[in-house]
Amino acid sequence: MSEKTVIVLGASAEGGIGWVTAKILAAEGANVVVSARNKESLTVLAEQINGLPVTCDATDPSSIARLFDQAKKAYGSVDAAIYTPGQAWSKMIDDITPKDLREAADLHYHGAVYFLQQAAKHMVNGGAVTLMSSITAQHYYPGTACYAAAKGAVEHFARYAAVEYGTRNIRVNCIRPTSTRTPMVEEALKLPGLEEAGTKEIPLGHIGEPEDVAEAAVWLSSDRASFITGVTIPVDGGNHLMRMPQASELPSPEELAAAYADSSI
Repeated sequence: MSEKTVIVLGASAEGGIGWVTAKILAAEGANVVVSARNKESLTVLAEQINGLPVTCDATDPSSIARLFDQAKKAYGSVDAAIYTPGQAWSKMIDDITPKDLREAADLHYHGAVYFLQQAAKHMVNGGAVTLMSSITAQHYYPGTACYAAAKGAVEHFARYAAVEYGTRNIRVNCIRPTSTRTPMVEEALKLPGLEEAGTKEIPLGHIGEPEDVAEAAVWLSSDRASFITGVTIPVDGGNHLMRMPQASELPSPEELAAAYADSSI
């Protein structure tokens, strides 16, 4: 990644996937632009990696446009872009409101579309865009219908984008993690039985760590993956071969929702 310029959107939670991805990119020699809504956290990370912090609202097309414009102004080009914003969510279908639908789509799907549009606009000599999906796009997990539907849309959109931008040598891929030990879900993982229920469905015997997902994102952004596009890579310890825990094995949606409160990154 030496001398490549990479934008990581969703990098404000210390120890989260975006944060760890930015640190690995910097260690490999990239110019890293870190972005999220939280300016204070971004500044801390940017100082650690000698990167550029740019605040951005992932649901606002104009904010994403400014992010890419500032990255190109600072470094002259954009070579890779990684979309990692997330929000933990738990609500059964009977309780979903129009606001829930809008918020899930805006952050997880629409934001990814705006992000890819700007990436393609600013990539002159090809590049790589990596979007974050979720195992819930494939496997049922109670209380995640809105989130899962948005992630499924992201995966399908990425396949279309891989075809449309392939002639410009812009690669578009998704990563599909399983339960991962991030700051966003750390409170939920303390609920009795939750981590155990997830772990028993993972052949490798433990839930994911942010580094697992980050390493995949860095690889997809590099020339080492130069012939990979239009795919969704499961980073899940084999969870895609099994299933997700069912409602009877989990805390209630209300308990999960309380644990996930204010978890947007």
